[in-house]
Amino acid sequence: MIDAKRLNAASGDNGSVLFVPSLIAALIALSGMTWALHLGVDPDPFATSSAAAIAVGLVVFTLIAVAGVLLVRARWVRGLAIALVAVGLGIGVITGFDVWAYVAATFSFAAMIGLLGPWLDVWLRRRPTADGPGTRPTILVLATLAITPLVGFAAPEGLATAHIVLAVTAIVLAWAYVRAWLWGLWGLRVVLPFLGIWAGLSSPWPGTVLIALWIAAVVLLAWSGEAARALAGPPPPLPTPRPRRSPSGSPEERGGIS
Repeated sequence: MIDAKRLNAASGDNGSVLFVPSLIAALIALSGMTWALHLGVDPDPFATSSAAAIAVGLVVFTLIAVAGVLLVRARWVRGLAIALVAVGLGIGVITGFDVWAYVAATFSFAAMIGLLGPWLDVWLRRRPTADGPGTRPTILVLATLAITPLVGFAAPEGLATAHIVLAVTAIVLAWAYVRAWLWGLWGLRVVLPFLGIWAGLSSPWPGTVLIALWIAAVVLLAWSGEAARALAGPPPPLPTPRPRRSPSGSPEERGGIS
């Protein structure tokens, strides 16, 4: 629950409490989508396939960040959104600025101001929910999904078959893990390292290092105990104890009081 006094003190009225997060979420959405559009219009120096992988990642993480701000309201959403906006600005530095890049940069700076300011403090949850998946499982899912744009940066001259297989498999395994399917976790532990080696060998050496470090981090998270416990879900509530009864029962059950 959000304390009404904190809301009124921070924002002045209850209406602005809902307006400010919605405005910041809209700026995040406009920033991410416009950077993806910029890559579609002018991907140079990225090849078309590499730019497509990065654009897909931008769209996916933009949707996650917007849903996180408006629905989940977890503390990690702020860091994810800041990283997303920073990646968009980095793309503008790499590709150069055209009309769409200037529009995207405007949205990015406005979103960054909103994220770094105090306006989300009263909206985001102070503590994680009791039935939440935990920090490491959340990072594991996000890091696995990030493999898709990662291969675009690792192979800027174009994606090989190994990169496409790695990116698609990462999305499938992340989805399976979110669905609490055990084969998704074991795929992250066992299958992903081999696909990462294949993709690393198909990349220039900076991309090989990038993929190796990222896959190693994902696999370490997948082997953590917290990642495995998240599949079981929250523990069931304890049963309500029944009132104790005497072996002979109540007087009424023995036939009444004589």
